[in-house]
Amino acid sequence: MLFGGYQENSWIIRTALETCDSYECAYDHLAHTPMPSYGYQILAGTKPGQGVVIARDRTGPVHEDHLNDTRWFVVQTNND
Repeated sequence: MLFGGYQENSWIIRTALETCDSYECAYDHLAHTPMPSYGYQILAGTKPGQGVVIARDRTGPVHEDHLNDTRWFVVQTNND
């Protein structure tokens, strides 16, 4: 896949960080840029409802869980 012109997943993320100035741009880039392997992309924005977990195959999303008013996630750290 890499010899076929696909970028590594980390480069796709880096390109999104360097070129996108909005949540929508980053979402489109991370969800639809072909990648050489399966994986998950987790994206969060600064406005309400801007959050998604994208399950990916090589060509695009196979499942997405979008953040909204009825579905939310809590990230907790262990500060012992």
